[in-house]
Amino acid sequence: MPVKSILFLLLFFYVPCLGQEQPGYEQLADTYFRTWRFSKAAPIYERLARSKKAKPLVYYRLGYSYESLQKYPEAIAAYTGCVEKDPSADSLLVRIGDIQKMLGQYDAAKNSYGQYKGRRDLRNRIAGCDSAMQWTTPGRIRLQNLDAVNSTYSDWGAFREKGKLYYTSNFNRLEPTSQKVSGQTGEPYFRVFQLSNPEGSPGRLNIDNLASVIDVSKYHIGPACYHGDSVYFTVSREGRLKMEKEDGKKIGTRRLELYISDGEKPAYPFPYNNAEEWSTGHAAITGDGNILYFVSDRPGGQGGADIWFCLRDTSGGWLAPRNCGAVINTPDDELFPVLGPDGNLYIASRGHTGIGGLDIFRVTGAMDQWNEPVNMRPPLNSSYDDFYFVSADSVSGYLASNRPGGKGSDDIYIFVRQASPVEPPAASIPPPNRVKPKPGVPQPDEVFILTNLYYDFDKSYIRSPDATAVLDSLASVLIRYPEIKIMLSAHTDSRGSDSYNMSLSRKRADAAVQYLVTKGISNERMTARGYGESRLVNHCLNGVKCAEADHQANRRTEITVTRKKENTDF
Repeated sequence: MPVKSILFLLLFFYVPCLGQEQPGYEQLADTYFRTWRFSKAAPIYERLARSKKAKPLVYYRLGYSYESLQKYPEAIAAYTGCVEKDPSADSLLVRIGDIQKMLGQYDAAKNSYGQYKGRRDLRNRIAGCDSAMQWTTPGRIRLQNLDAVNSTYSDWGAFREKGKLYYTSNFNRLEPTSQKVSGQTGEPYFRVFQLSNPEGSPGRLNIDNLASVIDVSKYHIGPACYHGDSVYFTVSREGRLKMEKEDGKKIGTRRLELYISDGEKPAYPFPYNNAEEWSTGHAAITGDGNILYFVSDRPGGQGGADIWFCLRDTSGGWLAPRNCGAVINTPDDELFPVLGPDGNLYIASRGHTGIGGLDIFRVTGAMDQWNEPVNMRPPLNSSYDDFYFVSADSVSGYLASNRPGGKGSDDIYIFVRQASPVEPPAASIPPPNRVKPKPGVPQPDEVFILTNLYYDFDKSYIRSPDATAVLDSLASVLIRYPEIKIMLSAHTDSRGSDSYNMSLSRKRADAAVQYLVTKGISNERMTARGYGESRLVNHCLNGVKCAEADHQANRRTEITVTRKKENTDF
């Protein structure tokens, strides 16, 4: 999805209310343009641009239409034509540079930025070009397209809640031929879906629409964010529009609003919506439920769309919104905030030092006190738009991207960080009088995957000889470092029910702990956890046909160092 389309979904969409007069050729193109029907506007502007008398505005609107249609080389050519016609429009050099940057043409982008003589600060954009040419893609992070869910339309906003995968899409698999289509974009409206266990054919994806829970608009709905039984979701709400004049035509602006649904109760609006003046949406709420972050273009921000927050008051309501400040927000747009299990906030931004369109950043802090955002780098970021980063746990999660190689538009990707395996025991005893360097002591929060500790399908016993050898290796490490404590977390593949897999994973974790006890490791130094199929490391979701080796990769045990000294929590 191009940046302009993302802002279109975030901020507003227009509904035209035009007079009865028959428009001329250029007037018709302008009408299509003002109402975001770029596929209809572009061919007319193309014809108009062939004339030597074409106005700079025609070239600009042609370029904007091309960019919105993801015809990027054509957009660059049209914007260049506008600047040649009107040198005072040199701010378009920034847009040209941004598109070149997204296409990975970093030297060309730097050249375009360098030609700009205005007052806009482009240092972050230029630094992003330099970083993109230096940063490499580390092999320890694996990215895979969620092929079973993605479509040729826009699919994004994935997260797991209570064993189910939720996501936002403008392709309705339940109603592929009857879904409501926007008259402006020619594409369906967004909805939130959940992916559940198949009930019948094991090869069929069982996808449900959440309309019964959050059906408050016939227009866009999504993304959604859960906190307990409450769901916070973004909508383009129905109702009367505030009409504004543009070039003598009345245009209605339908902005976004945030809604809340508590369990079975009807959904109700967030108290600080004001759809006549600004947009509010894209919620993220802290684990304790006391801080709500969201995106808005309301007055008082740093420019464009900013991240804002509200504190919960003693009565359970929300205090007045406050801006998160200039460290996290920029004059450009900050979008799609998501809180990770590590307590960090993950956002998408074009204003910080990035390598393309929207980049994903990790930010530590809270409310209006933040440290500088950290770029997540390739392969999590690409030169295209990357956004809605969700950590399912310390090693895996989801993100959305319109990078090349996907199924079309925005796709959901699964990422998995390959953790270091547990160090194997020494092959032999070192010779006398020789000092062997002591390896680094495992640190709190370090995560290790027990390489080759796999289980047979539907079994919880410790398999011999491969699994017992891996646990023997772990036991040697624990004996070497008696001051550390660990948590063993067991995981299953997706086959079987959620409840059964949760029980099976707990049995597997308990079996690993009991085996280590037989090797002399105190039971007090170990905690067993079972996560069932809630943290898969690949695409093998319910109903997805996979090779046995792929299923086995999910039947794994992970080790997290939880403590380093007795009675000292980290």
